Amino acid sequence: MDIEQYKHELKNNYERAVFLKGDEIEARETARYSWAAKNILGKKVLEIGCSSGYGFQFLGVVDYTGIDYDKRIIDVANQQDWHPNAKFFHADINTFELEQYDTIIAFEVIEHLDNGLEIIEKLKKHCKRLLITVPHKEPKGFWGEHHKLHGLTEYNFPNFKFNYINEEGRISKYLEALSNENHCNLLIGSWDKKETVLCSIATRGRYHSTLPMVIQAILNQTKLPDKLVIFDDNDEPKDLRQDFLYAHLFYMLDVKGVPWEWKFAGKKGQHHIHQAANTAGYDWVWRVDDDAIPEPNVLEELYTYATTAYKSESIGAVGGSVITPPVPLQTLNSTGLIENIEKEPNVQWGMLNWVKQVEHLYCSFLYRAGINDYHLGLSRVAHREETLFSYGLHLKGYRLLVIPDAITWHLKNPTGGIRSETNAALYDKDEQIFQNFLKYKDRTIVVLNCGMGDHVVFKSIINELKNPLIFTCYPEIVDGEPISKAIELFGNIDRWNIYQKMAQWEWTESLQDAFRKLYK
Repeated sequence: MDIEQYKHELKNNYERAVFLKGDEIEARETARYSWAAKNILGKKVLEIGCSSGYGFQFLGVVDYTGIDYDKRIIDVANQQDWHPNAKFFHADINTFELEQYDTIIAFEVIEHLDNGLEIIEKLKKHCKRLLITVPHKEPKGFWGEHHKLHGLTEYNFPNFKFNYINEEGRISKYLEALSNENHCNLLIGSWDKKETVLCSIATRGRYHSTLPMVIQAILNQTKLPDKLVIFDDNDEPKDLRQDFLYAHLFYMLDVKGVPWEWKFAGKKGQHHIHQAANTAGYDWVWRVDDDAIPEPNVLEELYTYATTAYKSESIGAVGGSVITPPVPLQTLNSTGLIENIEKEPNVQWGMLNWVKQVEHLYCSFLYRAGINDYHLGLSRVAHREETLFSYGLHLKGYRLLVIPDAITWHLKNPTGGIRSETNAALYDKDEQIFQNFLKYKDRTIVVLNCGMGDHVVFKSIINELKNPLIFTCYPEIVDGEPISKAIELFGNIDRWNIYQKMAQWEWTESLQDAFRKLYK
C-alpha cells in the first residue's frame, strides 16, 4: 500500500493527525507541541489521544506515556521506536487506571467524548498541570462524525488560562477572525493544581506576649494560608475563645476566610508538633515560631519562589531573613553548608541580597510537606530539630533556598517559648543525636525493625542503596548492627518503621517498592 494512503487510513476520516518518524510535521501541530514543551511541569507526562506518538519528539527528556483507544494506531506508535522513555498503550480513558502525573496532555480529545467535560474533572485529580486544546465555538457537523461536543468556549473550562491558535499555527492571546484562510480557531490552555499551604504555629508560655502579634501578622499576609493551626503545648492550656483579644483575632481570621484550629498538643516538644503539621495532608507547610513576626509579603515571596522558580519541582524548602532586633542589619557571607555550622553564623540571621542555595534552614521557613520526617528521638527542647529536618530534605535531593525580600522579625521573647526547659542534659542529649547524624551523613541509614519476611524482601534491593548503614533484627538474613545500637545513636526509630510509612502513604504497591521509597 502507498504510504500516504496508509497514513490516510490511519487518520480514520480525519479523526486524528498522523505523522511517522521522519515526517515533516504540519505548522499547527508543531506550534501546539512546541507550546506544550515550554509549559510542561515535571518529568512524568501522560498524553491522551497520542496517535502515532509524534508529539513526543517535541517534549524533551520526559518519562512519557501515550494512550489511544485505537489499537492499530498504538501498534504504529510502538513501531516508530521514538525513545526508550516513551511508552504507548491501547486504552480507553474512561477505564484506564490513572496514576499521578506531573503533566497530562489532551490535545483535541475532549470534543471526541460525550463525557468530555467530566473527563476534564477526572484528569485534574491525577496531575499537577493539564494542557488541552479544543475547537473554539465549533458548529455541529463542522468537523465530521467524530466530534461529540460542540460550541465549546472558555466558559466550559473554569480556572484554565487560555490562548488561541489559528489554522496556520499562530498562538495569540487574541482570537483571530474566521476567514477563507482561517476556518477554525482552537483554544489552547493550561490548568494548574492549586497547591495548599498550612501555616503552623507551635506555642508555649506566650498567650499574652508575642503570640497575638504573630497571629495578626499571619492574617495580614498578602497571600493567606489555606489554614492556620496553632498547636498549644502549654503545661496548663486554656480555652481563649472568650478572651477579649483572641476573640477579635479569631473574628478577623473568619472575616478573611482563613480556616483556623487551636489544638492542644501532647507536651512532647515542637518536633512532634511540626511532624503533625508535616503529615496533615497539605502540599506545603509554613512553620512560624510564636515570637517570629513575618512582614506582610513573606508567605507570598516564599511560595512564589517555591512554586515558580527554575526547576521548582526540586525545591524542598524556602526561607528568608530571620532578624533578631536590635542586631545591626548586615549581609552575612556564610556558606550555609552543614560542615560549617559550628564555624559561621546562619545566613538567615542577616539581610539577603540574592537567592542562595544552602544545606540547612533556621527557625521559620516554607517546606514541601510529607517528604522528610522530623526526628522524634529528640527531647522536649528539640534542640537542632529544624537543622536535622531541613538537612534531611537536602539529603533526599531537594534544594533549599534562602531569598531576599522576605523578612521575619524574631523577637526572642525571654519568657515562655517551646524551648523554655532549662535542663542542660536535654540539650546535651539532642546535640549528641545531631552529631551522630552528621557522622553518618554520607551513609544511607537503614533500620529494619520488622519481621523476618520483611528482611528477605529488603535484601532484594540492598544493592540499589548508596553506602547503607544497616541495623537489623535478623543478621543471618541481612547483616548489620543490632536495633539497640540504632536506638542508642538516634533515639526514636519510628521514622524507619516501614509499616507506619506505608500507612501514612496509603500504600497500594509492593513492599519492595515501599522500601525503595523509604531509603532511596
